[in-house]
Amino acid sequence: MQRTLLFLTIILLLQACNDRSFEEPSDAQSENAYKLEQVIVLSRHNIRSPLTRFGSVLDSLTPHRDMWHEWSADAGRLTLKGGVSETLMGQYFKLWLESEGFIPQDWQPTPREALFYANSLQRTVATARYFSAGFAPAADIRVKYLPGKLNKTFLPIITADSDAFREEAARERDGFMQEAFSDSLSKAYPVLEEVLDYYESEYYKVHGKPFDGDTIEFFDIKGDEARMRGMLKTALSACDALVLQSYEEEDLCKAAFGHDIGEEGWSRIADIVTIYQNILFSAPIVSLNVSKEMAGEIGRELGRRGRKFTFLCGHDSTILSLLSAIGTEPYVLAGALERNTPISLKLVIERRSKGDEQFVRLRLVYPSWQQLRELPALDLQNPPMSCDLRLKGLSVNEDGYYRLSDVRKRLSDAVAAGRAAAGGLLPDYLKQ
Repeated sequence: MQRTLLFLTIILLLQACNDRSFEEPSDAQSENAYKLEQVIVLSRHNIRSPLTRFGSVLDSLTPHRDMWHEWSADAGRLTLKGGVSETLMGQYFKLWLESEGFIPQDWQPTPREALFYANSLQRTVATARYFSAGFAPAADIRVKYLPGKLNKTFLPIITADSDAFREEAARERDGFMQEAFSDSLSKAYPVLEEVLDYYESEYYKVHGKPFDGDTIEFFDIKGDEARMRGMLKTALSACDALVLQSYEEEDLCKAAFGHDIGEEGWSRIADIVTIYQNILFSAPIVSLNVSKEMAGEIGRELGRRGRKFTFLCGHDSTILSLLSAIGTEPYVLAGALERNTPISLKLVIERRSKGDEQFVRLRLVYPSWQQLRELPALDLQNPPMSCDLRLKGLSVNEDGYYRLSDVRKRLSDAVAAGRAAAGGLLPDYLKQ
């Protein structure tokens, strides 16, 4: 029944999308403006079920094990709501690019014109397919992936194996940890303990540890993902599930196991997810090493002859490590519950021309917490959120655009620095 309702919803939304008429391009799209030549999107998957299976540590952290949301998908897979949400995002990109005159209505791109490429997990492949259903509903889009094999292009796989690398990673993470414990975690842990009723849980009765009462160990092993062990990792499993539950559950009080914690309380819980991500994936030396494959992939796509649109689908770690590796300045995502890489976040790279010159705009596009919860139609009058990005050491022109050559060089520098990360050295643009 749920699957039938999902497909009916998608069909109705696609019909509404196709029937919509739009005004003529505005002055910003005139012949004197920057003409859109290419779009590259690096996306996080949409709403999934928690990675930790119920009946394991997730249940032991709270006496409310019977109050977890009843998910429409098995652990780690895209949910039905996530599919609808991603279809809406695809529709928005369709309307935006049509309004720019970049693609025609009912566009049916050739394989050379459009690439859809995802990690091989169900949630990433499914996200790419749902996006394509909204973006090009009349086309037979094929999603490239490696069946049965995880793809290192999309995963934070360590390739360095030296003491210099591990020492620099430890130094950088110590700085993150000191800042986190002195501010955000000291305010977030009490909220999490309240929501979970943690001190009544089986886990606390067995281990007797508060969330802030344990050391954290890091494991940067060649050929494996960057990992940590300790109470922050344990807290993450609960916070990840709660944040996802806030997207799916209509009653936020019910999502917090009967606790009315308000928007600030939910932000505190999401802060734990953000801190975990920052510590593990934003350390510059680590981000350079684990994102070099993605930086190379985007560098090859940017300006590829005949390519108009590229959609790459990975994970929060995929985007966060890349943003750190290329030297992105700190940014604020208005309306998002997760501060760094919210569900369905998209790094959008626009290549534009003005006269004989080529320019690039970088921004993050994402549905707000409210849009994820309520699933309104996304169009030019009610778009998803957007945040322009700035890169350390690079200058924008008066209109906020980078030169294409500068962005290409930054990507190639990130690839080179990632290969050289075993020496524990950072490129100059990350030393600022």
